[in-house]
Amino acid sequence: MQRTLHLIDAENLALTSHCTFEAVRDTRLRYTELFEDVAKDLRIIACSHHNAAAVFFGWSALPSQSLMRSGKDGADLALIEECLFQVDTLNVNHVVIGSGDGLFLGLVQDLQAREIFVTVVGVEGHFSNRLRLAANRAVILADPNQVSGEEIATKPVFPNSSIRLSV
Repeated sequence: MQRTLHLIDAENLALTSHCTFEAVRDTRLRYTELFEDVAKDLRIIACSHHNAAAVFFGWSALPSQSLMRSGKDGADLALIEECLFQVDTLNVNHVVIGSGDGLFLGLVQDLQAREIFVTVVGVEGHFSNRLRLAANRAVILADPNQVSGEEIATKPVFPNSSIRLSV
């Protein structure tokens, strides 16, 4: 049985440390278009305390475990710690990391050593090259601040590759 866990760094994917409900909602819509079964999968969303209201309401259409930790890399560290607990407890065999932050590189390597398939989703221009290359699959979202015209999103289908998506 395939069991997928999504780790979502809300501020990283929204490209701001001062989230609005609208920015978070738009990020959720872009993210969920990538995965057919995201509503059935396990999800953990994290942010700092000052973005909690916008993030948790912005993702409320897709109930998820919510984590809040402030300080340098607070949300990232909370996601990493919870992921390691969940992977061991729930027999997860696929982890999707919704962040381009290089801090997740060690987690990717740890998960792969446990034979867990890892997908990373990040925003173009805000995506660690080392993280992207280490993952089994990388999905690169267009920067919403740079997108112009009508660009079509394509579903990522090839493992061990990087896919660029414009939405």
